[in-house]
Parts: sequence; C-alpha cells; structure tokens
Amino acid sequence: MWNNNQPFTFQTVGTLASEPIPFELVLTANPTAPYPYNKTLPFTVELSLVQEGWPFALGGASNSSPILANLDSSSDFEIVFGDQAGNIHAVKPNGSAEIAGFPVSLGAAIVGSLAMSDVNNDGLKEFAASTQANNIVLIGQAGNTLWSIPAGGTLRSGPIIASLGMDNSRQIITAT
Repeated sequence: MWNNNQPFTFQTVGTLASEPIPFELVLTANPTAPYPYNKTLPFTVELSLVQEGWPFALGGASNSSPILANLDSSSDFEIVFGDQAGNIHAVKPNGSAEIAGFPVSLGAAIVGSLAMSDVNNDGLKEFAASTQANNIVLIGQAGNTLWSIPAGGTLRSGPIIASLGMDNSRQIITAT
C-alpha cells in the first residue's frame, strides 16, 4: 500500500543546531500470524539547511525511484531517474544542473523505475528503462542510447537486471 497522501514529515525550530537527529523505523507484518515480522531499524537524519538547487524543476512528474551513481569524473554521486515526459535525468548532487549527455529523451513516458548495472561488462554503468510505447531501452552512462527493443506486450513496471545463468552475463527482465 502506498502512502502518497500522508508522507512522514517532521519539523524543527529554526534555532536548532545542525546535528544528526536519531530516528527508529519500526517494520511489522503479519502480527497475528505464527511467524510475525518485527524489525526496528535505527537511523539518523543529518539536519542541514544546505539544499541549494532543490527541488529540481522538471516541469512535470516523476514516478521513478532515484538511482545514485557516480557517472562523471567527480567523486560525487549523481541522481538518475526517469520522468513521465519520457526523459532520463542525471542531476548533479546539488541540483544545479544535469551532467553532460542528459537528459535523454526516450519519446514516451518512463514506466516505473530504472535499473542500473554494467550489462555488457565494459566497466561502465548502463540504465534500462521501460516506456509507455512498450519498448525496453538501454542507455549508457554518457547518455547514449545503446539499444531499444519492443517488449512484445504492454509494459506496466520497470525492468530489473540480473544474472539468470549465475555467470558473468546480465539480462534485462521485465513483465508484460
């Protein structure tokens, strides 16, 4: 179940010092089952007002989960995601701009999230995307389209990348 209408938020006073704030995420499932699941995950949120460049203006919506990946020569991770206008974005961490070669237009809305792996074992990252035009597209980390193939059916979710043969090869998998 998605909680898009009531996301978890918190507020602080403006005079609170920049410091880590401890939280605990409590996960539970099947509480009345013979084997209930209970897990407490502690984490901290670094409080900072340094948010220059965010939010990043798309001019539309994105349902894609972001991928953090180092795509350029910097030591920082870029934020890679797809949008409903059919673009794959690779945004610098400060939200100031996209890296060279991005955004990449796929010509149809991105369905679900992207998947990332070194698909062809060349040492570079590739991104797989499902589109509303029912194509599976592979994009290189420089923003180049490596290939686009018809899925043979209606795509309703994003792809995954895995090694089905338990070897060094990787396959792009999606459901139609």
